[in-house]
Amino acid sequence: MQKKRGKKEKRKNIILKCWEKEIKEHDVLVMTPQILLDALRNAFLGLEMVSLMIIDERHHATGNHPYAKIMKEFYHKSNNKPKIFGMTASPVVSKGALSSNDCEDQISELENVMDCMIETYVPTAKESCRFFDPTRFCSSSLKAIK
Repeated sequence: MQKKRGKKEKRKNIILKCWEKEIKEHDVLVMTPQILLDALRNAFLGLEMVSLMIIDERHHATGNHPYAKIMKEFYHKSNNKPKIFGMTASPVVSKGALSSNDCEDQISELENVMDCMIETYVPTAKESCRFFDPTRFCSSSLKAIK
């Protein structure tokens, strides 16, 4: 048992040194939310070391998703919170039609978990097609290379 623990500690120290090297050599780190969560849980990285978190697909930050866990386990407990810029094309995750109350509830949950305010959203896409005459935009100086 002692040997196993020693190997585990040695491996953790190697990983810690890798993280320290990455943090020292780079101003920007890009990773999946699960990798960030694991790094925070193992104290390889502290949230106070982060100035800005850019989160894509932010609508996943509910339930047991790593984004939600990062926020609940670390962000909300931190005194020195990083700024967060979150993006999503769909702040409301729906299967089938939802009432406006359901949409508001989901938006409210997302705002609470992510400690944010959703600024703008479009509930449905507005499709617009424009057609142009291709000859109008052709330049006589541009010719196909043969």
